[in-house]
Amino acid sequence: MNGVYKIKKALVIPLVLNAALVSVLLLFSLFGKGSTVETFFLTLLLVLLVLVVLECFFREVTITPEGMVIKKLLRSKTLGWGDITDVGAMVLRKKVYLVLTTTKGFHIISNVYDHFTSLVQGVVRHVDAERIEDQVNALIENPVRKMADVISAWVGVVVLLGVFYVKNVL
Repeated sequence: MNGVYKIKKALVIPLVLNAALVSVLLLFSLFGKGSTVETFFLTLLLVLLVLVVLECFFREVTITPEGMVIKKLLRSKTLGWGDITDVGAMVLRKKVYLVLTTTKGFHIISNVYDHFTSLVQGVVRHVDAERIEDQVNALIENPVRKMADVISAWVGVVVLLGVFYVKNVL
């Protein structure tokens, strides 16, 4: 059974809105009475936001009977189940990282992926039990829900709307 896991839409949507709002502010700065410093910082912010949004669109973890494929912007890594020597987990408050140690290095998957618990279960189903640390099974039994990144992205939207209002209405 194949499983494809992407970044949560609840995070992607406000990031796209942030990029769109910064684009509008940049256009007003370029064609309005914006300063050079304002234009520079808005351009820098827009470039960073576009890179983050692109990364979110391209990130994907696919689980297949043969192994898993971890895709990121401009790169992809295929791991066979036999290549994985250890599956661990690290929990920092509400941020969870699944750490896959392989014969050639390690790979980290965070809980910004939609259906993260299902992703972890898919890995556990395919890897030998002696290679799985107890923390990983605890994650399946007691999933950690993280909303801080989504809330922060929406706060960014509200702040940008406030900036937009102040710049163009007053």
